[in-house]
Amino acid sequence: MARPWISVIAVLEAILQVRNRHVRLTYATIGKHFFRGSLCLFGKQTFLEHYARVRQLVPASNLLEYHISEGWEPLCNFLGQPIPKTPFPSGNETSSFRQKFQARHRQIVFEIVTKLAVMVGAVALCYFGLGNAKISHH
Repeated sequence: MARPWISVIAVLEAILQVRNRHVRLTYATIGKHFFRGSLCLFGKQTFLEHYARVRQLVPASNLLEYHISEGWEPLCNFLGQPIPKTPFPSGNETSSFRQKFQARHRQIVFEIVTKLAVMVGAVALCYFGLGNAKISHH
């Protein structure tokens, strides 16, 4: 599902020189080149097709189908390595990623709103404040 407000935000980011606007451009470029134009629309299907292609190309004995939630054991067994005593690292869970992404998005929107408010305030000050000021000639 397309989100037209994303285009509006992208234009405002460029006009107002919002920090980190390159991140949105990076996502757009990746979506265009690797996900048939849209990561949102075709991302999951593209990954599923990629996994199917890998299964075709890689012999089963050389392929580990692994989910990060499985921890050390399947990974270490596949690699023929002992299971570490240290806990399996975490911190890149879907919920954590979404929270970070949403926080960054809120920061960008806040920066856009703040810059627009300053611009509107400056224009209003010029129009209402300075426009009505009387210039005295001495």
